[in-house]
Amino acid sequence: MPTNAFRDARMKRRLTAIVVYAAYPALAAALLTGGAYWPDAESFTALACALAAAMGVAAFMRMQRSWMLGNAPDRQLDEREIQLRLRAYYWSYVTFVTLVFVGLVVTSFVIDLTAPLPFTYAQLSVAVWGVFLVGLTLPTALIAWVEDDTSE
Repeated sequence: MPTNAFRDARMKRRLTAIVVYAAYPALAAALLTGGAYWPDAESFTALACALAAAMGVAAFMRMQRSWMLGNAPDRQLDEREIQLRLRAYYWSYVTFVTLVFVGLVVTSFVIDLTAPLPFTYAQLSVAVWGVFLVGLTLPTALIAWVEDDTSE
């Protein structure tokens, strides 16, 4: 049975994942809807989303054990850790590819149904940095979510 310290560490890791993945779309939506009030709004939105993605990656890197399990070479891990990482990579890339594929299909239909492109540079930048954030951090987020016995 996990101790309170392990439960607290797991809750902190889960909360970090929730905050990072909820904060990025909230920031992007706020910037895209309020961007008219900023001078050179598209460049500001692109820069803000790039910084938000970098801060999200940094938040996951702060969870050192989970980040290490997701990115270490096999020779540094035992069999259980390798299996945990393989399972996390499998589910993260199934999720990631599904989301990107659905996004591209929807975008394709939107482009086909509208004559001028309905996207601005800022909107595309938000999407690119969001894909970067999810693609780079999803395996670590899954490991942080399921791992029981970490000593952070």
